[in-house]
Amino acid sequence: FDIANKFSFVKNETNEYKILIGNSADSTNNYVDAFHYIKKNLKEAYFVHSILSYGDVFGKYIALKSGKKYFKDRFCPVLDYMDRTSYLNFINSMNIVVMFHNRQQAVGNIITALVLGKPVFMTADNVVYKMLKSIGVSSVYDIEMIANRPISEYIDEARDKRKNTIEIIKNVYSKELRLKYLRELLTIQH
Repeated sequence: FDIANKFSFVKNETNEYKILIGNSADSTNNYVDAFHYIKKNLKEAYFVHSILSYGDVFGKYIALKSGKKYFKDRFCPVLDYMDRTSYLNFINSMNIVVMFHNRQQAVGNIITALVLGKPVFMTADNVVYKMLKSIGVSSVYDIEMIANRPISEYIDEARDKRKNTIEIIKNVYSKELRLKYLRELLTIQH
């Protein structure tokens, strides 16, 4: 949160969108389902990026095979590790983020994307999605909504709500708040 909060919003200069799908090579990212869903529901031109530099070998294999099958040369797997600044710049260069997993994971990636002003699409039954909606984050969307309007509208909306999103997330994830909780934890007397 704290580092991403210092970054400026990066605007897409082309009519081809960059979509980040998933957060690792772990099979719980449900890449085959995510790729199928995106291919079926998005009509705009786009490139798909997936972080596959860590996670299980079989999950990586499935993501690579299915990504190339669905998107051919528009599939851009990330196979090398990045330092933190490079990683934040990478996420900031994306236009939208899709997390198709059904369990709690990728919270850091999701929060980072939201703080950078990116719309994040998730399955509505994901606990992270439910938590973010419950605290008032409006730039996280049910994946079922992705085809309801042009991607550019979601991008503009998330950018316009970035300051509000930052304030909401700051109340949960800021360094100041984390240190406060840690101080309270360390001063608890038994």
